[in-house]
Amino acid sequence: MDQKILSINNGSASKKYALYEGEKEVFRAHLEKEKEGLIVTLGSPDQQKTLPLSQKDYVQALSFVLGQIEGEVNAVGLRVVAPGSFFQENRKLDSGYLAKLQEAQAEAPLHITPVIEEIEQLRKLLPDTPIMTISDSAFHGSLPETARRYSLPKETAEKFDIYRYGYHGISMSSVLRKFKEQSMAFPGKIIICHLGSGSTITAVKDGKSFDTSMGFTPLEGLVMGTRIGTIDAGAVLYLAKKSGMKPLELEEFFNKKCGLLG
Repeated sequence: MDQKILSINNGSASKKYALYEGEKEVFRAHLEKEKEGLIVTLGSPDQQKTLPLSQKDYVQALSFVLGQIEGEVNAVGLRVVAPGSFFQENRKLDSGYLAKLQEAQAEAPLHITPVIEEIEQLRKLLPDTPIMTISDSAFHGSLPETARRYSLPKETAEKFDIYRYGYHGISMSSVLRKFKEQSMAFPGKIIICHLGSGSTITAVKDGKSFDTSMGFTPLEGLVMGTRIGTIDAGAVLYLAKKSGMKPLELEEFFNKKCGLLG
């Protein structure tokens, strides 16, 4: 009998779950915020329904989803968005990994905080189930040095591990896989646009990431739902001086009060 694997993708504005038996998807649930409130779309890939969702069920999404699934979950795959070379690889979740994730939380709070909360729920509800973390930046590990590096002194970049890591890599891989599944002629050069609350444009050459709009964190690049995107570093320094906002306050401001919302 095929193992049941639960895939979890918690973004900045939604939560997505999918259950696989072997390679076949048998159930999915998409929890999100709409103007009229919280909703969930769930069911099999061929037959789904949309229902209103309570705040409690959204906060405790894992418990809600497990209540819709029959049988035991054998393993979990968890999408992780986090800056740093350590997080550019898929790794099994252990105490060491969680400690590094907590250290990185300040650099990408919009994505890492929900992941840490999800891990806490997983350990509570599925304490004996192995969890594999799936890096959202691994796809961009092929970036050439000209795209990967900022114009910082080399020793500074190495000391603080500041490079362009890029994100939405799982989405990019999915798009390329769709090309192959549909037996389409595979172009040597492709521009992939991932557009949502968080957005990315990636240049792909010969099936590998060649350049991408997001950088050290998911804050850089295009103007997004609530994220500022690329901004002159001088403007950031000027705003910090004039507004009196501290680093953590600026982080919150750039992540949640700018972009299209601003």
